[in-house]
Amino acid sequence: MNEMKVMPIPKELLTHSAVAKRVAANTTTALTRIRFEKKASRGYSKDGAANSVSAVLYFDCENSKPEGFVFTDDMIILHEEQAYAIHTLNAVMGQSDVHHYRVELV
Repeated sequence: MNEMKVMPIPKELLTHSAVAKRVAANTTTALTRIRFEKKASRGYSKDGAANSVSAVLYFDCENSKPEGFVFTDDMIILHEEQAYAIHTLNAVMGQSDVHHYRVELV
């Protein structure tokens, strides 16, 4: 059976950049070639409380930089002078490994 290859997110869509700050370690990492979309939707936390998702960040494991970057729940994402906390971190799988991350921010 032929499996369809999952293609990377096109570079033409990865036009944004941001900074990921690890609060506990007080370190920052520049994120480039990402997709950042501001949203106004309702989401729910792990305990069922309603949250408003302010933005969604897409990080492609092939085209986004830095390579091998790992998101953690305690990070703050800085974009256009706004600080966002990670609400939900979704790893979207390809054939055998993570294809991209979809990070919901509040």
